Amino acid sequence: MKISIVLVLLPLLGGLVSCNQQHKEKPKHPNIIYILADDLGYGELGCYGQEKIETPNIDKLAETGLKFTQHYSGSAVCAPSRCMLLTGLHAGHAQVRGNHEWGSRGDVWSYEAMIQDSTLEGQYPMPDSTILIT
Repeated sequence: MKISIVLVLLPLLGGLVSCNQQHKEKPKHPNIIYILADDLGYGELGCYGQEKIETPNIDKLAETGLKFTQHYSGSAVCAPSRCMLLTGLHAGHAQVRGNHEWGSRGDVWSYEAMIQDSTLEGQYPMPDSTILIT
């Protein structure tokens, strides 16, 4: 009889103790700002030692956050690198494999016309079915 009372009271006491505990706040996730710029070299920002080009806002972000010192491009040219960054795919699996020359636009300046013919402006688009990690 005493054992059955203990078995009933023990879970009740455990429940009461857990109700008295303070609610723990969820840890705050960090804000991440990723700056991607074509042809921006490692030493061209003040936070990495540049003295001639002033970059005060980026320098302040770096001062109050983290600075990374190693980052590698997935390709030697920008279009495939952007594709790999946006999709998370390896170069061998990414749809964009290189930079393409622009087609001759001529007198066509209509946005609707450029959507219909992707060779009129910029790179070939990724297929609509592409899953991006952004």
